[in-house]
Amino acid sequence: MNSDPSRTIDQALRTILGDQLNRIESCAERVITDSNPEDIHDLRVATRRTRTILGQVPGIFPKTTIKCFRQGFRNIGNVTGHCRDLDVWLEAIAENRDHPGADGGINLGPLEDLVREQRDAARTLVSTNLQNLWFSTLLHQWRTFLETPPETLSKKASQPPAPVAATRILKAHRRLLKHGHALPAEPHASEFHRLRIDGKKLRYLLEFFGAVFDLEQSHRLIEDLKGLQDSLGGINDREIQLVAIDGLSENQDPILTIAIERHRRFLNDSLADFQAGFKDEFGTFSSPEVTRSLHHLLRFDPNL
Repeated sequence: MNSDPSRTIDQALRTILGDQLNRIESCAERVITDSNPEDIHDLRVATRRTRTILGQVPGIFPKTTIKCFRQGFRNIGNVTGHCRDLDVWLEAIAENRDHPGADGGINLGPLEDLVREQRDAARTLVSTNLQNLWFSTLLHQWRTFLETPPETLSKKASQPPAPVAATRILKAHRRLLKHGHALPAEPHASEFHRLRIDGKKLRYLLEFFGAVFDLEQSHRLIEDLKGLQDSLGGINDREIQLVAIDGLSENQDPILTIAIERHRRFLNDSLADFQAGFKDEFGTFSSPEVTRSLHHLLRFDPNL
């Protein structure tokens, strides 16, 4: 987003959300016509970014108008989530196959075939959903809304982007640190997941509004955040995969049973590695140096 000081926060959000809508439309077309797993991932990212803006910058658009759109974008996340989880699980199986270990000779093929079969069925379901009337109607109505600003803006919507963005970024940063410092010695998966969502919201706000302040400095802060996000993402993926592998019905095929047990060990070991890495990454990101950099970016004086 450009740093034009004459822009209002209403104009800025409509530009940002219009860009994300373009991405949603192009990604959806590729999901329907292609088989690249990154297309579903990109669709989910654009959808999450849209939901983040609507949730993290409230009061600019009419609440009653936005409510149905927020539900519609939540539906996109719901219909694509299972397929994305299976794509990530296939990536983990490939990583396991290349992972050196005493049981490296165990054939993971039967497990991979089973997960791929489930993924292919899930992707077909996603494609079907994206060709349904609810999806095209949602995008059409959303574009109409974005391209039809009101003749008279409310006081909140008339504000310049910088003070609104600074307030929301500071709040998102404080929430992430609060939840991170409050983690118990052995956090539950849901607590890691909440912190992961906190990190995504902060990152998206920095990406959207970095140019309003200092683009280069915001990029450095995003890089500081990425390490923490990678650890939290790894924890989340492994937790989901462990639940999924526990849910596989016992199979009389001994080769598949052996593959499942080998992969379960790999998932548990790599989960422990991600959890250990999280402690270091959170310690780095929650340091006074990073907080001072954020305050400097936003021209915020904590002593005032």
